[in-house]
Amino acid sequence: MVASIHGKEYNTQAANMATRKEINAKLELIYDYIREAQSITGWIPSIRSICKALNFKSTASVFKYLRELESRGLVVLRSGLSRGIQLTNSGPSYESLLDIKQFATVTADKKKLWAGSNIINSYYMSKSLLSTENDTCILRVDGCRMGNVGMLSGVCFVVKMQDTAESGEIVAAMLDDDTVTIKRYIVGNSGSIRLHPENDDMPDIYAQSVKIIGVVIGLLRTEI
Repeated sequence: MVASIHGKEYNTQAANMATRKEINAKLELIYDYIREAQSITGWIPSIRSICKALNFKSTASVFKYLRELESRGLVVLRSGLSRGIQLTNSGPSYESLLDIKQFATVTADKKKLWAGSNIINSYYMSKSLLSTENDTCILRVDGCRMGNVGMLSGVCFVVKMQDTAESGEIVAAMLDDDTVTIKRYIVGNSGSIRLHPENDDMPDIYAQSVKIIGVVIGLLRTEI
């Protein structure tokens, strides 16, 4: 079977793993995919993405095999998290990973922002991939296509949450109607603010003031 991770294809059945003689074909397939996904992307795949990539009929089937891998000491599972998988041998420890939350909605009220009901996913990402560990979250803004800088549909934004930004940075900003947009933040000589979409088909947004939610420091592509 050939699986694809971020556009790279590899033959999971041909992977040369030390555990090949210890696990059956389906366990091996899942185990190899987790290792390969982590080595390419720096983050651990979710149960749902494993199910989709390897053509399992249900996430329950994948979870059953993950439990078997855990019983054999090859992975550790953390309940309640869609990406709560850790490889025990070659995978990084949780101390080397950041637990980055994805919010359903963005609000200036931090209590509401970090409420459990507002957190829709958790992504474990290597600390080596990020320039900061503090107040980092993942946002997905529907319809955001900043094609001039390679930010296309299906991209999630890794955002360092802060209320200021330098002119020229790409930011998550809240507009007057409380919607959140991802744009390049440009401050003119007169102090006027322009939010540039980096999309030739969309107009700039001009404002006297803008509420900055955070600065975009990375991308997470969930669709190929």
